[in-house]
Amino acid sequence: MTTTTSTKGANAPARRSPSSKKNGLDGAAITGTSETSSLLMSLIDNAVEAVVSRGGFTRENKPNARKMIRSMRHLGYSNYAAIKDIIDNGNDADASWIKVYVHAAPGDFTITVVDNGVGMDWNTLDEALRLGSDTERNIVSDLGKFGMGLVTASLSICQTVEVITKQKDGPILHSVQDVRVVEEKNDFVKHLDEANEGAKKLFEAMLGGEQSGTVVRLTNCDHISNKDTRGFANKLRKEIGQTYRYFITSEQRRFFVNDQEVAAVDPLMMAEGGMIHSDEQYTINFTNEQQEEQSDVIRVRVALLPDFGIEGNSERGINIPNQGIYLLRNYREIAEGEMFGLQTKHNDLNRVRAEVLFPATLDELMGVDFTKQKPEPKQAVLDKLRQALLPQFRALRGQVKSQRVKVETNDVSHNEAARLIGQKAHLLAKPKLRIEKRKSPTNQGGQRAQGDGTRTRTNASKTQQRKTNLPARFETASMTAAGPIWDAEPEGKTLVITWNVDHPFYQRFILENNDNPSMVSATDFLVYSLAAAELVYVIDDDEDTNEDRRALLENIRATVSNNMRQLLS
Repeated sequence: MTTTTSTKGANAPARRSPSSKKNGLDGAAITGTSETSSLLMSLIDNAVEAVVSRGGFTRENKPNARKMIRSMRHLGYSNYAAIKDIIDNGNDADASWIKVYVHAAPGDFTITVVDNGVGMDWNTLDEALRLGSDTERNIVSDLGKFGMGLVTASLSICQTVEVITKQKDGPILHSVQDVRVVEEKNDFVKHLDEANEGAKKLFEAMLGGEQSGTVVRLTNCDHISNKDTRGFANKLRKEIGQTYRYFITSEQRRFFVNDQEVAAVDPLMMAEGGMIHSDEQYTINFTNEQQEEQSDVIRVRVALLPDFGIEGNSERGINIPNQGIYLLRNYREIAEGEMFGLQTKHNDLNRVRAEVLFPATLDELMGVDFTKQKPEPKQAVLDKLRQALLPQFRALRGQVKSQRVKVETNDVSHNEAARLIGQKAHLLAKPKLRIEKRKSPTNQGGQRAQGDGTRTRTNASKTQQRKTNLPARFETASMTAAGPIWDAEPEGKTLVITWNVDHPFYQRFILENNDNPSMVSATDFLVYSLAAAELVYVIDDDEDTNEDRRALLENIRATVSNNMRQLLS
């Protein structure tokens, strides 16, 4: 009798496909996801290489102009960021002054940017209104990036942009791009010619007796966020003053908005009593586009702002949104009040700010795109900033906390909660605290130094972690309604809980229950337990892990405080 062996059994060999040998795979069975992925990538690479070797890229693939230009009108520019992108062109053209005019014409809103820079010749103007213009740039000093700014910035505001420009001893040239024409023709087309009489008169009126310069005029402005020209101009003036503050204070540029000169706006408030805590340089190593190993330097300035009191600080914007890092590329600000995930924003850091200045050569590491908005620094930069900034932020925060105005709430006592916590401390979870232990000083021979007053004591301190009972002390302070519900820090072997008397939580659960001691104590217990739990998970041998956990827990506390503020208000 003949026996037939089934090919479907567990030990049956894999069936070979007809093409297995042809592909050099020898019919090997694919048993895992990684093998499948490797096979697919190999086939794809081979297919693409074959197309490249045959010169197979011949099919024209132009974008649909109508759809693309509509999409490009929504790239996330704010009106003010877009205008500053246009201003960058005047800076790069070595203008000594740049003027912006905001005007509400009947049925329209017009923005005109004028500079007395070197102007453009025919080829440069032809590139100026082209996406990804191919113009020579100085990466060391130029503010422009990728040749996208003029077109994308203007599209985000208006339908029609025109450029009138002149070089010394050259003709006045005129170029216009209109969204409606591009959509109608479904093609990226523009006007480019010597200026007609109307354009010449406008140029001469704007530039006066200057021999060179450029006028950029935005009309049919249908994407304006604030059509109150006075309010728009006032905010623009402040934005320009802060963004280009280094250019203004160095007297390299003068800026005007509606003929009113722009003053420098310094987030570090040095002219008002701000104090520089540190000003250091740090080397960043990177690989450039040519895959060459290079290094460059970033400058980090940390400052403590003056304290103008609650109302004064509020008027000057010394608050949570404005605290943190101000990022400047080639001395031009591109981000303000950011933490980049390094540190949770906290009420005690309102007066702490840092400037990070970097050259455009580090754009890739700094995560800068052509809009120069919302940069996203890479991990190598974040690690350097974490090392440079967090210890200083922590030290300055402690300094600010020591100056915090404590508020006496004579009608509410937290003594009973503190007493009961002390009694039951041996039953509670015990966080590890960092305890400094000093060794006895020794002389060079290893013998213990004698206390005869003639030898200098050696620095032999060592930080250890010990579990310890943690009694509590409760204090109250004014931290504004926008601040956290509570703050907590160990002071020796005591956990000091500071209630924020301005937060609705304290007012609802403490002040409104001052005749109910049990309710007050229960609320104190809750906050003590949350604060002690934070300490359990923050103190760690690894300092980086410690900082990450601290940031996470403070973020949770800030979120809880914000949610409770909204729910109880």
